[in-house]
Amino acid sequence: MRKRYTVAWAVAVVLAATLTACGLQADATPTPMLTATHTRAASPTPSHTLVRIRPTISPTSVPSPSAEPSAAPPPCTEPLCLTASPMPVAADGTITLTWNAPGAAKVAIHWQGKQQETIVHSDLSPVGSLSFAVADVHIQSVGPYVYVWLTAEYADGDVESWSQGWNIPVRTGHSITAFAVAPQTVDPGDPVRLSWDVAGEVQDVTLWTLSEGGQLYTSYGDLAASGSMTLMVPEWRRNHMSFQLYASDVDGLWTIADASVTITCPDVWFFPNPPAGCPQPAHYTKMAVQLFEHGMMIWTEWEDRIRVFFDDSPDVHLRSWSMQPNQWFAGMPESDPAISAPPGYHQPVRGFGVLWREGWHRGTPIRDLLGWAIEPEFAIDRGAVQCDTAPKYSTCYIGDPNGVVYVEQPESSGWYEWAAAGPDTEAP
Repeated sequence: MRKRYTVAWAVAVVLAATLTACGLQADATPTPMLTATHTRAASPTPSHTLVRIRPTISPTSVPSPSAEPSAAPPPCTEPLCLTASPMPVAADGTITLTWNAPGAAKVAIHWQGKQQETIVHSDLSPVGSLSFAVADVHIQSVGPYVYVWLTAEYADGDVESWSQGWNIPVRTGHSITAFAVAPQTVDPGDPVRLSWDVAGEVQDVTLWTLSEGGQLYTSYGDLAASGSMTLMVPEWRRNHMSFQLYASDVDGLWTIADASVTITCPDVWFFPNPPAGCPQPAHYTKMAVQLFEHGMMIWTEWEDRIRVFFDDSPDVHLRSWSMQPNQWFAGMPESDPAISAPPGYHQPVRGFGVLWREGWHRGTPIRDLLGWAIEPEFAIDRGAVQCDTAPKYSTCYIGDPNGVVYVEQPESSGWYEWAAAGPDTEAP
């Protein structure tokens, strides 16, 4: 029985004129942008994995009379080898694909036509080459590049199918010859100077700042082909700030350049032996804490919210937690007189009591998850809450009265005691 695998590889936009994937001489080796993924097939149904979203238009099967078998294929130690030449290719040029799929029963090559319909050259020999005009295919405008992918099918027993894709860069009539930012290291709130130069036939130049997560954020358009601009680093930015320069030609093909600065960290962690990375400012606040049979509640005056930590998994990194608003106000009953705790246990009161009696967590009453309180709640004058500066999924840290620091994993996915912390929770 043979295994069935699917591999999707995307190659960086700027590659050398030739590739070394099949043992050919090359100026540079393409860098995979996606790693291989393997799947099994229970039946000999051919399949391939695409690394980009494509139109749902039905594929057009195209015969390949120009495909020729290679008399002396390049060595191939991988299940599938594919090269494209030239790279980059001119917008009015011709691309030649050469492949070697040792032992394959048949090979198919796919790309997108001018209307973004999928073109398929099927029933190709395991070793061969074919050529096509760039003018006849769809060019992805940002890059720019032509995407092609190849599948090979093996017919002895179960099907073994490999898929491999290439981004073939398209040479334009313009290029970004310089894009820089200075200084390279700044404090939050400092100015930076960006400068650029675009040579050739330029239609439009646009400068973008990127968000902390890497998305396009703020644009500055209608720029000259050569110029400079001063921008301010926001006071709230941390770690780094990135910029992208986009330049298009008269055909609407865009080239891109990147620049970035490092931002110093103005804040420090509130506890010793902290994690690496820059934190957000710490919030020092009064707290109330109560321990339960199967977890803990912590209220912070700063947020007037209650964190509930559930001891609901043997893996401390999978124990859940939630944060909910305090629903108790002065004048409301402090407890429920109809509830009597067993000897040695306690009914929580005030905000903890309301949440314990009425709250739910993932479809289960919080009372059932926590059990009874094992001691009365107690107040502390000075605790702290502090989060890291991750762009999307922040990890937060909260200090309890005993000097213990608890870690709140992102998306309420887990919590645990920070083992490296010491007893001091005072402000630096």
